[in-house]
Amino acid sequence: MTDRLMYDGINSLAPVIAKAFPDAAMVAGYLNGRYAWSQEDWALFPHATHVEITVSNRNMGDVLDVEQGDATPAEAEGWIAMRKAAGYWMPTIYCSLAVAPAVRVGTGKYVLGKDYSIWIADYDGSTASVYPMSVAKQYKDTSAYDVSVVYDSGWPHRKAPAPALPVAPAQAAWPSGVTLREGGTGAAVRVMQQALHDSGQYGARGLEPIDGQFGAATLSAVRNYQQDRGLTVDGIAGPATRAALLS
Repeated sequence: MTDRLMYDGINSLAPVIAKAFPDAAMVAGYLNGRYAWSQEDWALFPHATHVEITVSNRNMGDVLDVEQGDATPAEAEGWIAMRKAAGYWMPTIYCSLAVAPAVRVGTGKYVLGKDYSIWIADYDGSTASVYPMSVAKQYKDTSAYDVSVVYDSGWPHRKAPAPALPVAPAQAAWPSGVTLREGGTGAAVRVMQQALHDSGQYGARGLEPIDGQFGAATLSAVRNYQQDRGLTVDGIAGPATRAALLS
């Protein structure tokens, strides 16, 4: 994952941020409260990812702002519950490093990194992480805006990621990039022998065992298969031969 920088500030300073960082990848702004951004403020950043912050326990936004004068740690669990009920996969709590322990208590049954994310504020001037599993760190506070480093390239996590496609057992046993040649042994060789058998090039008369041993009979079968398929006839089962056998 590649770290990104994110800029945020009060509504009146959105134009300042836009002028200083016209190509910002990410910006964060408030949805409510005295410093709420207008649509015009957000429109200053047409190419950036917009991270929306709520300062109160309302069913909105990507982030709940937990700091003095805004939401409290005790409100974190209820806000997470509301957002998840609304279909938000992994909402985020913003807080200072000092308040993080209270937030962990306030989130109750919800588990950091599984149910919600945390964005930490610690103005030490360094982009190095200071809190385990934090997705971002607000490390610089200027007179016009704040700067955060975002560690998680997929944040904010509004929707659950699509499930990974299952890997076929044969493809898992003979991974891509693994080249088989005479003298080789193991599960990948067994998969290749089975595929050669299914193609009619190996064991058609039941004479050659599927034993995971790349011997002379297997070598001959590989060469015959390569010749029939118009592949390079070298007896080595590289990427092209693997792809043809497992297709």
